[in-house]
Amino acid sequence: MKKSLLLILLSLFSIIEAVAQTSYNFELIRDSSDGFTVAAGPSASSTDANLSAVTVPLLIEKDYTLSNFTDIRGSGWSVVLTITSEQLTSLGLGDGTKDLLSISSAPSNDVFSHTVDPFDLTSFVIDGNPASGTIEILDNGNEIVQFLKNNGTNSENSILIDPQDGFGSSDRFNMLIGTTSYDLSQTLSNNSFTKSNFSLTPNPNKGQFTITSVAPIENSTLAIYNITGQEVYRTSMNTFGRTTFNVSLSRQLTAGAYLLKIDNGNASKILKFIVN
Repeated sequence: MKKSLLLILLSLFSIIEAVAQTSYNFELIRDSSDGFTVAAGPSASSTDANLSAVTVPLLIEKDYTLSNFTDIRGSGWSVVLTITSEQLTSLGLGDGTKDLLSISSAPSNDVFSHTVDPFDLTSFVIDGNPASGTIEILDNGNEIVQFLKNNGTNSENSILIDPQDGFGSSDRFNMLIGTTSYDLSQTLSNNSFTKSNFSLTPNPNKGQFTITSVAPIENSTLAIYNITGQEVYRTSMNTFGRTTFNVSLSRQLTAGAYLLKIDNGNASKILKFIVN
């Protein structure tokens, strides 16, 4: 059983070899108590992008199901594979309480244009509007994705987009942005890590900027990564009742694009900024 399950996993995670140098970050956005949207954030604009195949691995509470997929970019979005908590445990993965649901679009040759702004891919709902458990989008550092990579998959990417820009090399999946994990017991009004609750200004900047939140930030960690995913700065974050947090790194940060991650241990938020 282990061998056959592994072959299924590997075939899913190596659908298509992409052929471009554009890099993409990905975000899971909570729209309502049970509704979510998957979005992509490109590193550069493109006039002839082609969504060849996208596979998004989600870790969700055992026996939860997804439905009502809306095709925003690409078509035929659906759950293409469910790996139960028991199956993950048999592979030495997971904690025995969550299933892996991989959602995917159908391969497409439709060409489209995009800017550097994030764009939505698909939206869906969790059946039954559960009031407990979590849902999490997985990145390349997750133990499940790493297991697939180390056991013969041809691609490091868990999500593939294929802009036809003629470079002839693979797309790079850099990082997740925004909130990566949601506690389904929290309502949107009580979730201090929702998409719209943080801002970073000015952007672009010279390495000095202010993070503003709608509520004070306590017992959190702030980390900054360069565009290749290398951590370049980390500090504890506590606004002590205020809603602003100042960062001054003009000597540490060189010109380029960066990702700033705020993590409170239960959820995380990632913002992109430019140093010039």
